Amino acid sequence: VRMFEEYQPLINDAYTEIGYGDDEFKQTLNDAIDLLLDTPEPEGALPLLRDSVTYQYAFSEWEQLPAAQKQLLRMGPDNMKKVKAALRNIKAQLESK
Repeated sequence: VRMFEEYQPLINDAYTEIGYGDDEFKQTLNDAIDLLLDTPEPEGALPLLRDSVTYQYAFSEWEQLPAAQKQLLRMGPDNMKKVKAALRNIKAQLESK
Protein backbone atom coordinates (compact mmCIF):
# COMPACT_ATOMS: atom_id res chain seq x y z
CA VAL A 1 0.00 0.00 0.00
CA ARG A 2 2.87 2.32 0.84
CA MET A 3 4.48 1.64 -2.55
CA PHE A 4 1.14 2.09 -4.29
CA GLU A 5 0.71 5.48 -2.65
CA GLU A 6 4.26 6.46 -3.58
CA TYR A 7 3.87 5.46 -7.22
CA GLN A 8 0.20 6.33 -7.64
CA PRO A 9 0.89 9.46 -9.73
CA LEU A 10 3.02 7.40 -12.15
CA ILE A 11 0.46 4.60 -12.19
CA ASN A 12 -2.31 7.09 -12.93
CA ASP A 13 -0.23 8.66 -15.72
CA ALA A 14 0.39 5.26 -17.28
CA TYR A 15 -3.26 4.29 -16.92
CA THR A 16 -4.31 7.53 -18.60
CA GLU A 17 -1.76 6.94 -21.35
CA ILE A 18 -3.35 3.60 -22.24
CA GLY A 19 -6.79 5.16 -22.47
CA TYR A 20 -8.30 5.27 -19.01
CA GLY A 21 -9.09 8.26 -16.79
CA ASP A 22 -6.69 9.63 -14.18
CA ASP A 23 -8.32 8.14 -11.10
CA GLU A 24 -9.71 4.96 -12.63
CA PHE A 25 -6.80 2.69 -11.63
CA LYS A 26 -7.65 2.77 -7.93
CA GLN A 27 -11.21 1.73 -8.79
CA THR A 28 -9.90 -1.01 -11.08
CA LEU A 29 -7.65 -2.22 -8.26
CA ASN A 30 -10.58 -2.21 -5.82
CA ASP A 31 -12.73 -4.09 -8.35
CA ALA A 32 -9.99 -6.71 -8.77
CA ILE A 33 -9.66 -7.15 -5.00
CA ASP A 34 -13.45 -7.47 -4.66
CA LEU A 35 -13.55 -10.07 -7.45
CA LEU A 36 -10.96 -12.19 -5.67
CA LEU A 37 -12.65 -11.77 -2.29
CA ASP A 38 -15.91 -12.99 -3.87
CA THR A 39 -14.30 -16.30 -4.91
CA PRO A 40 -16.23 -19.21 -3.42
CA GLU A 41 -14.41 -21.08 -0.66
CA PRO A 42 -14.73 -24.83 -1.11
CA GLU A 43 -14.69 -27.24 1.77
CA GLY A 44 -11.96 -29.83 1.27
CA ALA A 45 -10.54 -31.02 -2.03
CA LEU A 46 -11.74 -29.53 -5.31
CA PRO A 47 -13.52 -32.03 -7.54
CA LEU A 48 -11.83 -31.95 -10.95
CA LEU A 49 -12.43 -33.66 -14.28
CA ARG A 50 -9.55 -34.53 -16.58
CA ASP A 51 -9.90 -32.91 -20.01
CA SER A 52 -6.98 -34.30 -22.07
CA VAL A 53 -3.87 -32.61 -20.62
CA THR A 54 -5.78 -30.05 -18.57
CA TYR A 55 -8.34 -30.20 -15.82
CA GLN A 56 -11.81 -28.72 -15.49
CA TYR A 57 -13.77 -28.13 -12.32
CA ALA A 58 -16.49 -30.72 -11.80
CA PHE A 59 -18.95 -27.97 -10.83
CA SER A 60 -19.98 -25.93 -13.87
CA GLU A 61 -20.45 -22.80 -11.76
CA TRP A 62 -16.74 -22.94 -10.84
CA GLU A 63 -15.70 -23.58 -14.42
CA GLN A 64 -17.58 -20.41 -15.42
CA LEU A 65 -15.70 -18.21 -12.91
CA PRO A 66 -13.29 -15.53 -14.17
CA ALA A 67 -9.70 -16.74 -14.66
CA ALA A 68 -8.45 -14.88 -11.57
CA GLN A 69 -10.99 -16.63 -9.34
CA LYS A 70 -10.18 -20.03 -10.84
CA GLN A 71 -6.49 -19.41 -10.16
CA LEU A 72 -7.28 -18.52 -6.55
CA LEU A 73 -9.27 -21.75 -6.21
CA ARG A 74 -6.26 -23.71 -7.49
CA MET A 75 -4.21 -22.42 -4.55
CA GLY A 76 -6.22 -24.61 -2.21
CA PRO A 77 -8.38 -23.64 0.76
CA ASP A 78 -5.57 -22.81 3.20
CA ASN A 79 -3.63 -20.60 0.79
CA MET A 80 -6.84 -18.99 -0.46
CA LYS A 81 -7.71 -17.94 3.09
CA LYS A 82 -4.25 -16.39 3.52
CA VAL A 83 -4.50 -14.50 0.23
CA LYS A 84 -8.00 -13.27 1.01
CA ALA A 85 -6.89 -12.09 4.46
CA ALA A 86 -4.04 -10.14 2.86
CA LEU A 87 -6.42 -8.66 0.27
CA ARG A 88 -8.86 -7.57 3.00
CA ASN A 89 -5.97 -5.86 4.80
CA ILE A 90 -4.82 -4.10 1.62
CA LYS A 91 -8.36 -3.02 0.81
CA ALA A 92 -8.88 -1.61 4.29
CA GLN A 93 -5.63 0.33 4.09
CA LEU A 94 -6.48 1.72 0.65
CA GLU A 95 -9.94 2.77 1.82
CA SER A 96 -8.54 4.54 4.87
CA LYS A 97 -6.31 6.80 2.74
